[in-house]
Amino acid sequence: MLSVDALTVRYDDFVALDAVDLAVADGEIVSVLGPSGSGKSTLLRAVAGLVPEAHGRVAWDGVDLAGVPTHRREFGLMFQDHALFPHRDVLGNVEFGLRMHGVTRSAIKERARVALERVGLTGFEHRSVAELSGGEQQRVALARALAPEPRLLMLDEPLGALDRALRERLVGELRTLFTALGLSVLFVTHDHDEAFALAERVIVMHEGRVAQVGTPNEVWQHPADAFVARFLGWNVTDAFDDTTRAIRPDGLRLTGAHPTGDDAVTGTVTARSFHRDHYLVDVTLDAGIGHQAVDAPLRVAVPIDQHPPEVGDAVEVAAVPGAGVPVSS
Repeated sequence: MLSVDALTVRYDDFVALDAVDLAVADGEIVSVLGPSGSGKSTLLRAVAGLVPEAHGRVAWDGVDLAGVPTHRREFGLMFQDHALFPHRDVLGNVEFGLRMHGVTRSAIKERARVALERVGLTGFEHRSVAELSGGEQQRVALARALAPEPRLLMLDEPLGALDRALRERLVGELRTLFTALGLSVLFVTHDHDEAFALAERVIVMHEGRVAQVGTPNEVWQHPADAFVARFLGWNVTDAFDDTTRAIRPDGLRLTGAHPTGDDAVTGTVTARSFHRDHYLVDVTLDAGIGHQAVDAPLRVAVPIDQHPPEVGDAVEVAAVPGAGVPVSS
């Protein structure tokens, strides 16, 4: 089990990590989720022992890893750029990782073969990595990280360079593989769809601190504060009553150009975009309604079978009964 206590990283006056606590149980898949600059990659690198400026405690099964170099922590690392060696073929890349972990020469080829089989690259052993697609290169990097049989696998935005269709397919494959192998995984991403699909528990980061911890369902259904809600794509507004609430775009509806009740507000459509099974319509509220900032319009999901209004149209927005949760700012 990985346990991290009060992990802190400062660069002069800038605090990259501020007393972060986290744990990853044996066989658990944990995602660290947050926007760029939130500290999630610094957290991963500090756990790996790659950040000399880190202070706090990183331990495995209660044993403090202070002073233990990265290559002796028995952690597998995989980064977004894959860091493959272009002058080595697929097998050579995987074998290199095993040699770095001190695996005996007699065991290297068999361990590499098994790792490539696990990621679906049997028959690719002597292919140049330059000839591979982005998804295949990702699999080579994963095989190299898996081959030493790490007690913790850490991945930093490993799918970020891939197209959406391939990312969606690989997320499912990774979850199946990690579960089958019983791996402990710490997975960093800025994409909440990836985090929710892959992880059993999600840690949301904001400005170097942990903003929320919970299951994907808990985080999605009950964001801890306004930051988490906005990051997940919710509206945060007090336009409908005196309570600041987080309301998903599908918790709002367009009802026309004139108010029909006390719970409706008026505004102007300032943007419209198509999203496969719905439209997203941005509505800037009329002056004097709540404290909604002019540059933070309400975002409303319009079903695909309804004709969305045009930019510039005056509309009325109402909240679906029961939609939204109170949040602190």
